[in-house]
Amino acid sequence: MSYLFDSNVILYNTQPPDAIIAATALVHGLTVITQNTDDFTRLGVPTLTVAMKP
Repeated sequence: MSYLFDSNVILYNTQPPDAIIAATALVHGLTVITQNTDDFTRLGVPTLTVAMKP
């Protein structure tokens, strides 16, 4: 997983918290549920968008 973390940070200029989430999701075959899918889809992570009620 450290290789995925390192490559996500270096290649895509990803913030470390997002890179950790992305690497974990990729290794374990998980979908990330988020309001900001752009940070994860460019890394090849499956995402699901949620809408928060005000």
